[in-house]
Amino acid sequence: MAFQRSLSSYSGYSYDVFLSFRGIDTRKTFTDHLYNALKQAGIETFRDDDEIPRGENINFELERAIKQSRMSIIIFSKDYTSSSACLYEVETILEHSKNSKHMILPVFYHVEPAELKQKARDLAPVLVKEYQKGWSKALEEVVSMAGMPLNDQ
Repeated sequence: MAFQRSLSSYSGYSYDVFLSFRGIDTRKTFTDHLYNALKQAGIETFRDDDEIPRGENINFELERAIKQSRMSIIIFSKDYTSSSACLYEVETILEHSKNSKHMILPVFYHVEPAELKQKARDLAPVLVKEYQKGWSKALEEVVSMAGMPLNDQ
């Protein structure tokens, strides 16, 4: 069998894919299956529980990994928006994609884009701290992208 090299090794990126997901919703189900399939296909994939060393600054490491990835797959689930870490990731991913060739693939896992758009609008008045202000706008922009709905797969 021929040795497969990931695209990242040819392009100067550390990762081909950055996975953004709400751990409690999908870590042991869909995200695990996707991660393993990507790795088996030779696609270098960042997943927070495997790549961030204990004791490191999580936000710094996530931002670094996003910037060192060719693309992000954002797995939106029912409770994705209840995580400030997930909302921070969406904003960081979107900002990075606007300043680079970073691609975004939204996956809607048992949740409809319209439901997430409404959650983004509902969150706007609640997110009052300065660093939170872009979260709902970023969420609404990303869930408006063409994505992959997965409801009963």
